[in-house]
Amino acid sequence: MQYIGLDQVMLIEFNNLGMRITAMLGLPLFGCLAPLHLLYGGNAAGDDNLSKLGMANVVHGSQLVWAHAFFAWYVVAITQFLIFDAMKRFMDLRARWLADMSAPRATTLLVEEIPEGKNTEAEMRRYFDDLVFRRPSVRVVQVVKDTSELDPLLERLKVLRLELEKKGPEKPSILAEVAGLEASTKMLQEQIDTTDELNTFNAFVTFRDRQDATIVLKIFSPDDEEEIVATVPPAPEDIIWRDLLADPLRQTLRDYLGMACIAGLFFSFLPCIVGLSAITDLESVRAKMPALDAFVGRHPAVQSLWNGLLGGVAIIIMMSMLPTFLMMVFRAFWVNRGECFLQQRLQYYYFWFLIVFVLLITAIGSSLIETSAKLIEHPTMVFALLANTLPKSTHFYLNYLPIQWTTHAIGLTRNSTLFKFFLKKRFYEERRALELAEPEDQDYFGMGSRSARFTLTLVITLVFSTLSPLIVVLGWVEFFLGRIVYSYLFMYAETRKADLGGAFFCAAAQECSAWTLHLHHTDDRSAARADRHSLPWCHSSMHLSVHDPDLPQVR
Repeated sequence: MQYIGLDQVMLIEFNNLGMRITAMLGLPLFGCLAPLHLLYGGNAAGDDNLSKLGMANVVHGSQLVWAHAFFAWYVVAITQFLIFDAMKRFMDLRARWLADMSAPRATTLLVEEIPEGKNTEAEMRRYFDDLVFRRPSVRVVQVVKDTSELDPLLERLKVLRLELEKKGPEKPSILAEVAGLEASTKMLQEQIDTTDELNTFNAFVTFRDRQDATIVLKIFSPDDEEEIVATVPPAPEDIIWRDLLADPLRQTLRDYLGMACIAGLFFSFLPCIVGLSAITDLESVRAKMPALDAFVGRHPAVQSLWNGLLGGVAIIIMMSMLPTFLMMVFRAFWVNRGECFLQQRLQYYYFWFLIVFVLLITAIGSSLIETSAKLIEHPTMVFALLANTLPKSTHFYLNYLPIQWTTHAIGLTRNSTLFKFFLKKRFYEERRALELAEPEDQDYFGMGSRSARFTLTLVITLVFSTLSPLIVVLGWVEFFLGRIVYSYLFMYAETRKADLGGAFFCAAAQECSAWTLHLHHTDDRSAARADRHSLPWCHSSMHLSVHDPDLPQVR
């Protein structure tokens, strides 16, 4: 934590949590439930040897399905217990992280929505000293200035300075332009500093002690209807200053445009993912393409390669592009204030896209329109739908997790950073080229994207753990590799990033806890009414989903 920050430490700890959960689930599921499927399931899987250990080997009407009730709630209990245990350890680390935070960051708050006329240093100091505390409490007030005229000059100056650092002869014309820009920016900065006309409605207020800052944070939280809003600011080097200049009136429209773009992304990716899921099953493709059918007949190994790799690789490639598009929308339309907050937003939206496209898309298949119409008419039918479809999809996820291991290997090579380094080295000195090559792509390799992918892995492992106990073993290997790879990357390869103190871990643990409860919860009384010839208790891979007795039974 001292060297890499608490966020990175907790990503490693999340892998430890995944290893503990899969280890606790693996022994009873793989050692007890899998043999029951194999020996007493009724051989519903036929010649499919991989399915003999899973629920697919259990014939309809078998009494073995009642054993799943115990194992499903065992999954719930173990997962919740270990998540709460991990949160206790996190709180100790969080307390230490807060105690070690140095001033002025520990006593500084970002104050927003300041009323007009009070957005000056003197008025803000009077507001807190006289009206809130009735004693001196503020140490420094820094009102954010409108620097829209200064920013283009600073950007141009940055470009010219990089040009001067390139190898080659001296560039007198550039030196003259730099000197002129430096004089202009210095003069403009002095004018901005000495006037209150360019003050925005945001300010960074540093208090004398942490207690006062905490009191203000609680009184003026965004949930309270006060005239100002106080929040914890990002680290100084992590602030996105242009977002602090956003016009509140125009920002409302931009928020709606951002949501429209997110919806557009969803409906753009949806047909692609649905199409990929439709071609994953080679048998259905062979029925429509006689030439491919004849080729596979001559080369039987193609079928195993197709079913084992094509679907997983294609979806992983498609979903790896999504964070870049999401970040483009976030930067263009929404106020983020800090790169860390941008990563938090990415974690939330990317995780939901992964849940829909990777986990739930199997319930849609190729009949997207028909399925959508049914769900609009009966929304709760989604549980019965998943109960009928997800048990047939275990092979896809048994292939998906091992393919995920390759992404850790690719991340370990840091190939994109290496490529940038060799490219920059042609123009700059080696040390400068190394600085310009960092950091790695924060769209895909940032904390938000990484946290979302690991959360999805744990959710997939839990969802399919009783349907195919073998997936628990693959999940343990996934988290073990993540523990090794990212410990090395954070400590020895990657540069240190701004730290939110474990916020990503909290979001990941909350999502796993919520999905475990939602995907395993049921009304016990529905067991007595369950049709013996239906899937028990609407037993989807969601393990005992909510069963609506008014819905038609899944046969």
